[in-house]
Amino acid sequence: MKEGFTPKEISEEELTAIERLFRDGVDRLGIDIDEYRKICEADEDAKELFEDMVDKCLDYTVDVSNMERHAREQPHSDIEDSEAISNKRKITHNATVDRINIFARYFSKKFGKRSFVTWDGNDRFRYGIFAINLTLNLFKNKILVDLIKEKNASAEIDTSSLRESATAQELLVLDYVDILCIAEKEDRPLLDEEKSKLSQIEAELNQTADKILGAFHQIYIRRY
Repeated sequence: MKEGFTPKEISEEELTAIERLFRDGVDRLGIDIDEYRKICEADEDAKELFEDMVDKCLDYTVDVSNMERHAREQPHSDIEDSEAISNKRKITHNATVDRINIFARYFSKKFGKRSFVTWDGNDRFRYGIFAINLTLNLFKNKILVDLIKEKNASAEIDTSSLRESATAQELLVLDYVDILCIAEKEDRPLLDEEKSKLSQIEAELNQTADKILGAFHQIYIRRY
């Protein structure tokens, strides 16, 4: 993550649970966390409110992923256990809605921009989707690279040999993977030009990131 903003630490188990939400294709919103972060750097109050919102969205996403994991792995558990997990998520959800609204109001007033909360203020589901998407955006690069490694059982991804006889669309897929892996290998966030290139490839292929990684997997297994 870029200097000046560090999200709270989460465990590998929690990150794995968040990755599952990404794989399951939760409804996506176009959220660029760096865009808001950059604007907020100019104002300490905005920066603090932004980080509070991000941390609470992360808490909510972890609670949702834990609740879904519990339901999946322990479908016949005691109702008291399930209710305790669900109640924790509800409490976090309420706090998350508050943090989102506080930041959205301040951001809109301070910087004269239209609030990103464009949905009905009573639509709790929409707030939840926003929180999950913001979290996925926060960890997107790591999630995608982890998925690439998982699909190919390799910690090092070398696409050079795959480029031989590749079609134009396959070359775009390989370019996409290279950008992600280079940033991860250098342990840095995506540069603006890299994010722009990824978005351009997604538009040209008319595919979401997870679908592009699926295409990469097919290219890889056909070759090896």
